[in-house]
Amino acid sequence: MIFRIEDVSGVDPKLRTYNVESFEFPMIDKSQIDKYIAVKIREEVNGASGRSLLSYSKSLATCLLKYNRFTDNELHICRIGGLQDYMDYILYVSAKNKRESMRYSIQDRINSGPLFHNNGKIHLLSFVIDISDNALLDAYLRDYTGGGRKVYASPEKDNEVIVMNPPNDIVINQYMDSVYILYALQMRFGFLNSINIRNALIDEIRNMERFRFEYCPNERLAFIDLICYLYTNWEYEFEISRKIIDHSKKEDHISFHYNPILQFYNILEDLFQESYNLGSYNENVLSDLFWKYCKRYLEYYIC
Repeated sequence: MIFRIEDVSGVDPKLRTYNVESFEFPMIDKSQIDKYIAVKIREEVNGASGRSLLSYSKSLATCLLKYNRFTDNELHICRIGGLQDYMDYILYVSAKNKRESMRYSIQDRINSGPLFHNNGKIHLLSFVIDISDNALLDAYLRDYTGGGRKVYASPEKDNEVIVMNPPNDIVINQYMDSVYILYALQMRFGFLNSINIRNALIDEIRNMERFRFEYCPNERLAFIDLICYLYTNWEYEFEISRKIIDHSKKEDHISFHYNPILQFYNILEDLFQESYNLGSYNENVLSDLFWKYCKRYLEYYIC
């Protein structure tokens, strides 16, 4: 899974499109595929006004703590799998009208020969490419576009993945505050490490009344996916997110009210009961469930 914060608030939000049905698939000559992809990646990385790709992160914490400082935007989850093995590919329709995929990594493409060994055109449907190594990215961009990333652009810091026409993108908006509670409780107490706790929590979410997700029907599935991700890949997530979490702790978080980020820090620093008492401001069915199962974990497996 990879993650992205979409700016849906503010005075002039820059909304991007995720509608697969309205996406115009480019037809590209096979000999130009490297240049086309490289130019599009460079536009996205350098913040060009007409960019058409989307930047995701392999780090959930980066999205929550760096790109959602006021906790008023939505989280997009691209369900491509767990770790890097599910990245670095292009999906296209060949001249024979056959849907095909091919490995495509910037490391493999530096100073390489043609990607295709025959002529013709393809319809490019989508791609997911890991660009989280600045040195490799610069070498790749210079190879195919003649220029690199701008000095301020550092995909490496954000563990960045570039996506065209994201597959299986789901959104968390209405219950966004609960994501912070889930992540912080896992980080502080590791309650999802218990398969019994995890399974019971998922079952309860699956069986919640339909009206709980009346205006956000996909969020039920999104949270189940998120819980499975944190259970399966917690060591990986924590390792790649540790720097952003440490940096965020040192920054002054300015807020006029007690918000999910302040609650996030309180959970990391306080005893369970203290942070639980403060958490009553953020009551909703999902947050309540996370507190409930974390408490159950501490009672049955720790005490």
